[in-house]
This record gives sequence, C-alpha cells and structure tokens, in this order.
Amino acid sequence: MMYKTGPLLPNTVQEWALGPTIDEMLQSPSGAADKTSRTLVKGKDMTVVLTVLPKGQGLKEHQAPASLMVIVLRGEVVFDCEGDLSTLVAGERGVLAIGKNQPHAVQALSESAFLLVMGTLDHSSHS
Repeated sequence: MMYKTGPLLPNTVQEWALGPTIDEMLQSPSGAADKTSRTLVKGKDMTVVLTVLPKGQGLKEHQAPASLMVIVLRGEVVFDCEGDLSTLVAGERGVLAIGKNQPHAVQALSESAFLLVMGTLDHSSHS
C-alpha cells in the first residue's frame, strides 16, 4: 500500500489504515536490513515515520537530528538511552520522548510497530 509522502498542508487531513500496512511490512523479507520503515509525512516542521521490527530485531545505537516522540502501535520494544532502559508496550506505556541528538538503541521483544514523530519540541509551559 503506497502513501503519499510530503508535507502536511494547511487545512488538510490525511488518514492511513496502518494495521494492514504493518502486517505487510512484517511479512516482507527484510534482506540485509533488520527493520522496515515508511515515511508517512515529511516536511519542514514535522516528519512521521512508521517503523516495524520483527521479534528479536533492533536498531543499533544512533542519534536523531530532531526531537522524537515514539508511539508504540503494536508489540513491545525496549529503548536504551545510554543505559537508561524504557520498555514500551502498545496500549500501555507506549509513548516516549527523546531529545535531539540523544543516543539511543531499540530492541523488539515481540513483533512491533511504532510511529516516530520528529520535529522541534516547545518546552515552554502550556498554561
């Protein structure tokens, strides 16, 4: 299933049926890559990437050039941020924020899918 990738334009709405896409991505052979990712939105202010990992697979330590919000849609993953471990479970503790350039690695404890929402975070108070 192909999705239009690009910026989310003002006064528009985009919708994705992610369940079938996650199934398709998990069933496709990964070849040399241990992960499969699809960019859903890519713009100046925000990028959204769907990532799937088969059980036991992971992403080696890396850094992102922007702040991240991780939202687990399926399964259970462990994020290792320089020894600080966060286990995220879909439907439970499934959200994590990671600051720009924070080293982190990911390991899938089960077949997993998560959204990465990347952009600039405003840390000001919302009163």
